[in-house]
Amino acid sequence: LLKKLKPNNKNSHLILLGAPGDVSSEYFNYNSDNKCQEQIIVACVSFFHTKKLKLDWLKGCLNNPRFKFIFIGPIHKNINIDKEKLTNITFTGPKTYSNLYSIVSQANVCICPYDEQGINPGTTPNKLWLYLALGKPVIIPEIPNIKSWKFQTDIIYKTKDNNQFSKFIEEAFMRDNEKLFKKRIEIAHINSWEQRVKQLLQILNKDA
Repeated sequence: LLKKLKPNNKNSHLILLGAPGDVSSEYFNYNSDNKCQEQIIVACVSFFHTKKLKLDWLKGCLNNPRFKFIFIGPIHKNINIDKEKLTNITFTGPKTYSNLYSIVSQANVCICPYDEQGINPGTTPNKLWLYLALGKPVIIPEIPNIKSWKFQTDIIYKTKDNNQFSKFIEEAFMRDNEKLFKKRIEIAHINSWEQRVKQLLQILNKDA
Protein backbone atom coordinates (compact mmCIF):
# COMPACT_ATOMS: atom_id res chain seq x y z
CA LEU A 1 0.00 0.00 0.00
CA LEU A 2 2.84 2.37 0.84
CA LYS A 3 4.42 1.72 -2.57
CA LYS A 4 1.13 2.62 -4.24
CA LEU A 5 0.56 5.78 -2.21
CA LYS A 6 4.10 7.18 -2.13
CA PRO A 7 4.26 8.28 -5.80
CA ASN A 8 1.07 10.32 -5.34
CA ASN A 9 1.77 11.63 -1.84
CA LYS A 10 5.35 11.97 -0.63
CA ASN A 11 4.04 12.34 2.93
CA SER A 12 2.88 8.71 3.05
CA HIS A 13 4.60 6.78 5.84
CA LEU A 14 4.62 3.25 7.21
CA ILE A 15 4.26 2.69 10.95
CA LEU A 16 4.25 -0.96 11.97
CA LEU A 17 2.30 -2.55 14.79
CA GLY A 18 4.09 -2.55 18.14
CA ALA A 19 5.16 -4.92 20.87
CA PRO A 20 3.21 -4.86 24.16
CA GLY A 21 4.80 -2.56 26.71
CA ASP A 22 3.14 -3.97 29.83
CA VAL A 23 5.03 -7.28 30.02
CA SER A 24 6.32 -7.66 33.57
CA SER A 25 10.02 -8.30 34.21
CA GLU A 26 9.01 -11.52 36.02
CA TYR A 27 8.82 -13.10 32.54
CA PHE A 28 12.37 -12.07 31.61
CA ASN A 29 14.17 -15.02 33.23
CA TYR A 30 15.78 -17.41 30.77
CA ASN A 31 15.68 -21.06 31.84
CA SER A 32 19.10 -22.48 30.97
CA ASP A 33 17.98 -26.00 31.99
CA ASN A 34 15.28 -26.28 29.32
CA LYS A 35 17.57 -28.15 26.89
CA CYS A 36 17.32 -31.16 29.21
CA GLN A 37 13.53 -31.36 29.16
CA GLU A 38 11.79 -34.20 27.36
CA GLN A 39 9.36 -32.03 25.40
CA ILE A 40 9.63 -28.88 23.33
CA ILE A 41 6.73 -26.59 24.24
CA VAL A 42 5.39 -24.72 21.22
CA ALA A 43 2.91 -21.83 21.61
CA CYS A 44 0.62 -20.39 18.96
CA VAL A 45 -1.63 -17.37 19.55
CA SER A 46 -4.31 -17.08 16.89
CA PHE A 47 -7.94 -17.20 15.84
CA PHE A 48 -8.00 -20.73 14.45
CA HIS A 49 -9.81 -20.40 11.13
CA THR A 50 -9.14 -22.43 7.97
CA LYS A 51 -9.22 -19.32 5.78
CA LYS A 52 -6.38 -17.74 7.73
CA LEU A 53 -4.32 -20.68 8.93
CA LYS A 54 -2.80 -23.60 7.11
CA LEU A 55 -3.12 -26.67 9.31
CA ASP A 56 -1.67 -29.39 7.10
CA TRP A 57 1.75 -28.74 8.66
CA LEU A 58 0.37 -30.12 11.93
CA LYS A 59 0.28 -33.66 10.57
CA GLY A 60 4.06 -33.89 10.48
CA CYS A 61 4.44 -32.25 13.87
CA LEU A 62 1.92 -34.51 15.58
CA ASN A 63 4.05 -37.52 14.71
CA ASN A 64 6.89 -36.12 16.80
CA PRO A 65 6.30 -37.14 20.44
CA ARG A 66 8.76 -34.48 21.60
CA PHE A 67 6.46 -31.60 20.61
CA LYS A 68 3.81 -30.25 22.98
CA PHE A 69 1.59 -27.53 21.49
CA ILE A 70 -0.34 -24.83 23.32
CA PHE A 71 -2.99 -23.20 21.11
CA ILE A 72 -4.23 -19.90 22.52
CA GLY A 73 -7.33 -18.29 21.04
CA PRO A 74 -10.84 -19.07 19.79
CA ILE A 75 -11.51 -21.93 17.36
CA HIS A 76 -13.86 -21.35 14.45
CA LYS A 77 -16.58 -23.93 13.89
CA ASN A 78 -15.18 -24.74 10.42
CA ILE A 79 -12.15 -26.44 12.00
CA ASN A 80 -13.07 -30.03 12.72
CA ILE A 81 -10.75 -31.13 15.53
CA ASP A 82 -11.13 -34.19 17.73
CA LYS A 83 -9.44 -32.78 20.82
CA GLU A 84 -9.56 -36.12 22.63
CA LYS A 85 -7.20 -37.70 20.07
CA LEU A 86 -4.70 -34.83 20.05
CA THR A 87 -2.85 -35.75 23.21
CA ASN A 88 0.08 -33.40 22.58
CA ILE A 89 -2.06 -30.28 22.03
CA THR A 90 -3.64 -28.09 24.70
CA PHE A 91 -6.35 -25.59 23.74
CA THR A 92 -6.63 -22.75 26.24
CA GLY A 93 -9.21 -20.57 24.53
CA PRO A 94 -8.75 -16.77 24.40
CA LYS A 95 -6.34 -15.19 26.91
CA THR A 96 -5.27 -11.58 27.48
CA TYR A 97 -2.65 -9.55 29.33
CA SER A 98 -0.95 -11.32 32.27
CA ASN A 99 -2.81 -14.58 31.63
CA LEU A 100 -1.58 -14.56 28.04
CA TYR A 101 1.99 -13.61 28.97
CA SER A 102 2.12 -16.33 31.62
CA ILE A 103 1.17 -19.06 29.16
CA VAL A 104 3.41 -17.90 26.31
CA SER A 105 6.35 -17.49 28.70
CA GLN A 106 6.24 -21.25 29.32
CA ALA A 107 6.93 -21.98 25.65
CA ASN A 108 10.32 -22.77 24.15
CA VAL A 109 9.32 -21.79 20.61
CA CYS A 110 6.44 -19.72 19.20
CA ILE A 111 4.88 -20.04 15.76
CA CYS A 112 2.78 -18.03 13.28
CA PRO A 113 1.30 -20.67 10.91
CA TYR A 114 -0.24 -18.31 8.36
CA ASP A 115 -1.65 -19.60 5.10
CA GLU A 116 0.13 -17.35 2.60
CA GLN A 117 -2.63 -17.95 0.05
CA GLY A 118 -5.48 -17.08 2.40
CA ILE A 119 -4.32 -13.93 4.17
CA ASN A 120 -4.51 -10.28 3.20
CA PRO A 121 -1.15 -9.31 1.60
CA GLY A 122 -1.06 -6.33 3.96
CA THR A 123 -1.21 -8.52 7.09
CA THR A 124 1.30 -7.53 9.76
CA PRO A 125 1.83 -10.24 12.40
CA ASN A 126 1.11 -8.58 15.73
CA LYS A 127 1.75 -11.91 17.48
CA LEU A 128 5.36 -11.70 16.27
CA TRP A 129 5.94 -8.68 18.53
CA LEU A 130 4.21 -10.43 21.44
CA TYR A 131 6.54 -13.41 21.10
CA LEU A 132 9.65 -11.23 20.86
CA ALA A 133 8.54 -9.22 23.92
CA LEU A 134 8.72 -12.49 25.86
CA GLY A 135 12.11 -13.41 24.40
CA LYS A 136 10.88 -16.36 22.34
CA PRO A 137 12.28 -17.62 19.02
CA VAL A 138 9.63 -17.23 16.32
CA ILE A 139 8.87 -19.34 13.25
CA ILE A 140 6.83 -17.58 10.57
CA PRO A 141 6.13 -18.05 6.84
CA GLU A 142 7.63 -15.34 4.66
CA ILE A 143 4.34 -13.52 4.11
CA PRO A 144 4.48 -10.45 1.80
CA ASN A 145 4.57 -7.80 4.50
CA ILE A 146 7.65 -9.15 6.30
CA LYS A 147 9.86 -10.07 3.36
CA SER A 148 11.78 -6.83 3.72
CA TRP A 149 12.14 -7.12 7.52
CA LYS A 150 15.70 -7.89 8.52
CA PHE A 151 16.44 -9.77 11.73
CA GLN A 152 19.62 -11.21 13.17
CA THR A 153 20.08 -14.96 12.63
CA ASP A 154 18.17 -17.09 15.16
CA ILE A 155 15.93 -14.19 16.29
CA ILE A 156 13.16 -15.35 13.99
CA TYR A 157 13.01 -18.16 11.43
CA LYS A 158 11.30 -17.45 8.10
CA THR A 159 9.96 -20.51 6.31
CA LYS A 160 9.36 -20.98 2.61
CA ASP A 161 6.90 -23.79 3.30
CA ASN A 162 4.79 -24.49 6.38
CA ASN A 163 5.95 -28.11 6.22
CA GLN A 164 9.31 -26.81 7.43
CA PHE A 165 7.80 -26.05 10.84
CA SER A 166 8.82 -29.39 12.35
CA LYS A 167 12.46 -28.91 11.34
CA PHE A 168 12.63 -25.28 12.46
CA ILE A 169 10.96 -25.95 15.82
CA GLU A 170 13.77 -28.29 16.80
CA GLU A 171 16.43 -26.02 15.29
CA ALA A 172 15.11 -22.93 17.10
CA PHE A 173 14.95 -24.84 20.37
CA MET A 174 18.51 -26.15 20.16
CA ARG A 175 20.06 -22.84 19.06
CA ASP A 176 18.28 -20.68 21.61
CA ASN A 177 20.31 -19.20 24.45
CA GLU A 178 20.14 -16.42 27.04
CA LYS A 179 21.89 -13.91 24.78
CA LEU A 180 19.29 -14.39 22.04
CA PHE A 181 16.51 -14.32 24.64
CA LYS A 182 17.62 -10.87 25.85
CA LYS A 183 18.20 -9.64 22.29
CA ARG A 184 14.60 -10.41 21.33
CA ILE A 185 13.28 -8.50 24.35
CA GLU A 186 15.51 -5.59 23.40
CA ILE A 187 14.10 -5.61 19.85
CA ALA A 188 10.57 -5.60 21.27
CA HIS A 189 11.39 -2.58 23.47
CA ILE A 190 12.74 -0.71 20.46
CA ASN A 191 9.54 -1.55 18.58
CA SER A 192 7.05 -0.98 21.42
CA TRP A 193 3.75 0.87 20.98
CA GLU A 194 5.31 3.77 22.90
CA GLN A 195 8.06 3.99 20.30
CA ARG A 196 5.49 3.79 17.50
CA VAL A 197 3.66 6.80 18.97
CA LYS A 198 6.95 8.73 19.16
CA GLN A 199 7.57 7.84 15.52
CA LEU A 200 4.11 9.13 14.58
CA LEU A 201 4.62 12.40 16.49
CA GLN A 202 8.01 12.93 14.83
CA ILE A 203 6.37 12.54 11.41
CA LEU A 204 3.56 14.92 12.32
CA ASN A 205 5.92 17.53 13.72
CA LYS A 206 8.17 17.25 10.69
CA ASP A 207 5.27 17.70 8.28
CA ALA A 208 3.60 20.48 10.29
